[in-house]
Amino acid sequence: MGDDISKMTEDEIFDFIRKNKDKFDVFSPESKHEDKFLRKLGKVIRETVISIVPYLIKVIVVAVIFWVIGIFSWNIYLNPKKDQMPLSKVSWENRKFESRHKFHELSAKYFQSNRETRNAIRKEVQPMDSSYVEMKKELKKNPANKEIIEAMKLYYTEKDAVIDSIISMHKRVNQKK
Repeated sequence: MGDDISKMTEDEIFDFIRKNKDKFDVFSPESKHEDKFLRKLGKVIRETVISIVPYLIKVIVVAVIFWVIGIFSWNIYLNPKKDQMPLSKVSWENRKFESRHKFHELSAKYFQSNRETRNAIRKEVQPMDSSYVEMKKELKKNPANKEIIEAMKLYYTEKDAVIDSIISMHKRVNQKK
């Protein structure tokens, strides 16, 4: 290995440093060395960050564009409920009515029952839910039809009654155990 460092390979340079480690540790850096180093490092970091910012902005803009396109595509082409109209879209009173019954259903299913009761509720309510989907489709076609609106309200009332009866039946069974 010669003294000309420009002709050395990377491995030869590392070997040279390892062999002559004691010679490198003899001198201490000058007193302002750390300040100079940190200033230069800060400058390099600022230049790197500033040079990356335009690309990051472009990436964010493209991501937002794809997100907006995805939302519109979902609503226009893929949304399975696009041909349905919930009761809450008809009027404010119906919105309050539907919200109250949905809250009752959720609280009954998840706060007042166990897994067995929830499965029984799901099994009993599923046929009712499929007919409700049909009612929402009909309401979308004719939002002024009072018969559909009343049928939807009756659906919620009956569904609440079914849920309450299942919960009370399961509670009686569990109390006997």
